[in-house]
Amino acid sequence: MRLLMIILALFLIINSCLSFNNKIPNFQSYRKSKHLKNLSPNDPAFENLVKKLYDNNPNAIEFMSQVKSKFDNHVFDSITIPNPSLTITAAAVSGDLGAVQLSWTKSGKVFSYEVTTLSYPSEEVIGSLSTLLSTTYIGNLTPGLTYRFQVELVQVDGSISSTGYSDPLTIPSLPGPLTGFTADSMNNSIMLSWFAPANGVTSYHIRLSGFGFFMDVTPNVSLAASPGSLLTTTIPGLTTGIFYSITAYAQNAVGQGPAVSTGTLVLS
Repeated sequence: MRLLMIILALFLIINSCLSFNNKIPNFQSYRKSKHLKNLSPNDPAFENLVKKLYDNNPNAIEFMSQVKSKFDNHVFDSITIPNPSLTITAAAVSGDLGAVQLSWTKSGKVFSYEVTTLSYPSEEVIGSLSTLLSTTYIGNLTPGLTYRFQVELVQVDGSISSTGYSDPLTIPSLPGPLTGFTADSMNNSIMLSWFAPANGVTSYHIRLSGFGFFMDVTPNVSLAASPGSLLTTTIPGLTTGIFYSITAYAQNAVGQGPAVSTGTLVLS
């Protein structure tokens, strides 16, 4: 009885392995199929079948090498097999000036990736790196300039199986200073005005400093105003006879722009 159980267990293990292997697309299984047996390598239908098998095979590059090793025929010289698709995503790193995070989808059996940074539109090579991962960080880029990124899939033998490019990406810059920043006192209030800077302002910050105190204010002004647009805000409830020093700056997703000051203002 014990021997019978062992034989049954071995049978189940072998059957499981055979079933698993049958689920893996490979050249040997296709070669034995009636579809491939009945075709000649010189038959156009053979080429179409090879392409179809290639498209349905997750290990396409390995599959084609197996096919070519079994059939020594010039017909394969004329078969154009598409390279693995390669879609590259490039995004600026929030809070990290001049940095970009690249990512792409792995395709086939790849030994490594060669990543090249190009200026745009001149396509001048700025730098390159190799990585084993399908994502990488690139820093020290110049804010305000536009780049695009090339990724090459490198096979074990050193050949390039596919090349892809990201869309052009302009590196975000810090907001500029608040030009024309002025302050006028009126009825226990201070009215401030300035021209909106460029580079996607997300907030403005104003600090009033007096004798032994300070106050931070976030003005209620349009953040969507075009660069150069005049913006104004009023800070009420202040005390007359006090010397106020006022500084302000703009901020965006990259960071804080340079601060400007109106100097000292006496509220009368």
